[in-house]
Amino acid sequence: MPGRNLLVVGLIFLLLPWGSVAAEVPKSESRQRLSNKPWQGVAALPVTAREIDRLVAERSSVTQAGSSPVVDDERFLRRVTLDLTGRLPSLEELAEFVKDKDPHKRSRKIDQLLNSDHYARHWANYWREVFAIRVTDNARRALVLSFQKWLESQFAANRPWNEMTRELLTAKGMIRLPRLGLAGGSSEGEDQGATFFLLSYGGNDAIYDRTNEASRIFLGVQIQCAQCHDHPYDGWKREQYHELAAFLGKLADRPVFERTDDRLRLIGFQLVSRPFGDHRMPDMEDPKKSYPVSLRFLDGASYVSRSGDQQRREFLAAKITENNYYFAAAFVNRIWGELMGRAIVEPVDDLGPTREGIDSPLLVRLAASFHASSYDIKALLRTICQTEAYQRSVVGEPSGPGVQASLGVSPKRLSADALWECVTDLLGSITRFNFGRSSPRFMTMMAGGGRLAAGFGAELKFKQDFRFDPSLPADEIE
Repeated sequence: MPGRNLLVVGLIFLLLPWGSVAAEVPKSESRQRLSNKPWQGVAALPVTAREIDRLVAERSSVTQAGSSPVVDDERFLRRVTLDLTGRLPSLEELAEFVKDKDPHKRSRKIDQLLNSDHYARHWANYWREVFAIRVTDNARRALVLSFQKWLESQFAANRPWNEMTRELLTAKGMIRLPRLGLAGGSSEGEDQGATFFLLSYGGNDAIYDRTNEASRIFLGVQIQCAQCHDHPYDGWKREQYHELAAFLGKLADRPVFERTDDRLRLIGFQLVSRPFGDHRMPDMEDPKKSYPVSLRFLDGASYVSRSGDQQRREFLAAKITENNYYFAAAFVNRIWGELMGRAIVEPVDDLGPTREGIDSPLLVRLAASFHASSYDIKALLRTICQTEAYQRSVVGEPSGPGVQASLGVSPKRLSADALWECVTDLLGSITRFNFGRSSPRFMTMMAGGGRLAAGFGAELKFKQDFRFDPSLPADEIE
């Protein structure tokens, strides 16, 4: 039957890989790869504070005798309380700690702070800013309240970083927009806070924004320059960028509306998996042309092109989080920078394979230890805080690579959230409209910015004025 034969031919045509019916993407030679070479042969065991101090001394070529002294109990308590919880210790806490004669009191205090509610809130604030600071769409930034709640629950439970990352990359569901004056944005169980990372970017460029941020935050690799041309100095080829983006090629999102009083009202955003349509790399000379690309990770591993959206994102999440040196190194380098005032490699989100210091013994050992601990965040923070390097007095700007790590902690700038905590702890409530530090109404306006900030109290205005991108090196923050 001619009609049936034509239908069969048409179906075969649709099911064929696009590469078989269109021009192949031009291939560049000598591709750069991510590899686990830096931690080959390195002990896959939890690191100790003493071992870190030894590596710090070796890295800086400064003897212990020449290092800055360990701070007294009062200064230590102020530092560790600010770093782990974003608040100052009370006068009573200071007096009690100084009076305590237990030689292990500093370790006990670190554990106490790590198990506090303030710890979960403080680090949720930090990672909220890492993910949300570069989001420009005000409607999508307003989704951050559900993300904040999700982050706090993850840090309170000490969920491993690899599990958190996998959930962020494979998230499903929706987030409802918060409504001013209400206790929350939706009914219990309806929001999926982990979807914020993928929902925070929309429009035609969403696939590129998601690719850039996933690589930057989770791997510490800045690959965005390869979107339009081969990377000018890192060795990434243009097709490598689009092969990575292809893992997100079937992911879309849609606004969710609700009819109220015969009017449609935007109530949130939802992730959607498309059954058809693959990402194609645009032609550099003719924007009307495009090329099919394979699904290939930055280490060269490829995946089945006919797979669905969820399968692709699960493969991508596995490649990022499973036995990946750059995944572990990106996290420990950030944490070291937050605690010590200067990261081992800077910027913290630019650790490409050609970066100086990417294979330094200190970074490699910390990354291997983090991997060996099953990505235990509290264990990493605890160990660094127990080192003499962390407990030494603050020094000025380092005079050479690695000097800071031995001489002491560099001056650190408090986040807007932590600075506000300190001000209000000392002076009491100074807001005209005090919504509470994590209230839905405050968080919504914080995300909205601009005009919303003008009329709603000192807290919002204060935090917007002192807000900064936590991924920037200290000397680039204005």
